[in-house]
Amino acid sequence: MGEIQLQRQCVEQARRLGIFCYLVRAEKGHGCGEPAVEPGTPDIDAPGIGRIEIKLPGETLSRKQREWHRRALAQGERVATCYSVSECVTTLLQWRHDRRPRCPVSDCPLEDAHG
Repeated sequence: MGEIQLQRQCVEQARRLGIFCYLVRAEKGHGCGEPAVEPGTPDIDAPGIGRIEIKLPGETLSRKQREWHRRALAQGERVATCYSVSECVTTLLQWRHDRRPRCPVSDCPLEDAHG
């Protein structure tokens, strides 16, 4: 199995479990010749949950991927590297379970959530 097939299987399984996520492609976009996303951006985005870089067993992150992960983690984003469908889905499920509820300040029923 190749990396792209593994990515697709991860997204398919996560969606079956109710996680909204999608594959991110760093292809040229909008006819401008620039990448659609920044090089190093993880393969899977689960908005509000986190981002996952998928690698085949034995592969490692590129320099640009390591730098992207470092910057995202420094800003409090969740990002991980996973090597199997089960590892990816387990990570996303755990993150979804652990995350704190988010809501607009004016509409938030959690009165003390915003200080």
